[in-house]
Amino acid sequence: AEEGEFIGVVTAAPDTGERRHIAVFPFEVGYTRLGYWPLIILVVLIAQIQYLFMSGRIAQWRAARRIRKPELNIISGAADES
Repeated sequence: AEEGEFIGVVTAAPDTGERRHIAVFPFEVGYTRLGYWPLIILVVLIAQIQYLFMSGRIAQWRAARRIRKPELNIISGAADES
């Protein structure tokens, strides 16, 4: 009924009085932590960005998004003098 961190101890012994088996393990009650998930996600994200950068896809993406200024082309031709 109490929240917190605890240590569990389980002892198993056969009825013949031979060797006993003891297990000791930590456990938590009432809350969860994120654990290593934020670190794993960060490493995967950095690896993905590094891949995109090294493959040139980021440069392609930036070039496609670049605003192109309209150009005014004046075509001058000789007038037909007949």
